[in-house]
Amino acid sequence: FNLVAVSKYLAQIVKKFLGLEPTVIYNGLELEDVFELNESDWLSRNGVCYLGGARVEKGYYIVRSLIKRMQSLVKSGEIMFFVRGLQKDFENIGVVPGQVLVKRYFNNVSEIYKRSFVTLIPSTWPEPLPYTALEALAYGSLVLAFRIGGIPEVVEDDRLLVDPYNIDDYYQRLLDIIRDRVRYFELALKLSKSVRSKFSLENMTKKYIELYERVAR
Repeated sequence: FNLVAVSKYLAQIVKKFLGLEPTVIYNGLELEDVFELNESDWLSRNGVCYLGGARVEKGYYIVRSLIKRMQSLVKSGEIMFFVRGLQKDFENIGVVPGQVLVKRYFNNVSEIYKRSFVTLIPSTWPEPLPYTALEALAYGSLVLAFRIGGIPEVVEDDRLLVDPYNIDDYYQRLLDIIRDRVRYFELALKLSKSVRSKFSLENMTKKYIELYERVAR
C-alpha cells in the first residue's frame, strides 16, 4: 500500500491530516513537439497570456485589473493579451480590439505559449501542481504567480513569485519583465530546460515503475 502525491506541498497536507508519508511523483508533460528556445524568437514575442478561465479562485479579475492598468502598453501594440474568459468581461476597459484576444477556449495552446513571453497564474488558492505552469515554462514562457501551494516547486525563481495576494507587487513584477525582457531570456531558457527534464513523461514513468517494484517486494 502506498499513496502518491503530485507535489511536495500536497504530500505535506496528506501527512498532516492522515499521518501518512506519500511518495512524491510529479506529473509528466505530454508535449506535442520538440522545442528549442532561442533568444531572437523569444525577444520577438509580445504576448502575455492567462489560461485559467473565468474563475475567481484562478485570479480572473486580477487579470482584468492588470489589463486595465496597462492600457497604454496595449494600445501602443507593445504587448497583447491572450485571455481564456468571457468577452463581455473585457468590453468596457478601454482597450483596442485585437490587442486583447478573449476566448472561452484556445485550441492551439502551445502556439499561445510560444507567442507569450510571460504567462499569468494569479491563483488565489493553493494549487497542488498547476499543469499550466509546467506547459508554459516548457515552451519558454515565464510564469508570474503568487507564492502559494505547489507553485514554487515549479517556478523556481523568486523574481517570478509574489507574496499572496499583493496585486500591486504582481503588477510591478510584470512591468519589470516587460521593460527589461533581454535580462529575462536566460531565466526563460533555464526554466524551460529544467521543466522538460524534471517533469518529463520518461521521468514520471521510471518513478512509477520503481514504486510498483518496491510495493510488490
